[in-house]
Amino acid sequence: MCAIRHELVIRFRDGSTDVEIDRIIYLVKRMALKLPEVREIAFNRNHAAGYSQAIMMVTLDDEAALERFTAHPVYDSILRFVAPMIEDISADDYVVRDT
Repeated sequence: MCAIRHELVIRFRDGSTDVEIDRIIYLVKRMALKLPEVREIAFNRNHAAGYSQAIMMVTLDDEAALERFTAHPVYDSILRFVAPMIEDISADDYVVRDT
């Protein structure tokens, strides 16, 4: 069986603290898990000196679930919530096989 992975690579603004970034990750995860389309969500951070990046990976059942997910008002709320701390963000969607 296959699924869709929605991946966001987030670069935070200079001056963002680890505490602020960790809090954002925690809150975004809680918000995203309220959406019925989300099968799984994971975050990873780059903790190397001078980097303030994170990656969010959301696994969804299929392309229709991805469309419902990105059209959901909570998704828009998440983007507006993190926008003040974001320097750059990129998104990619691809098919993954269940293991």
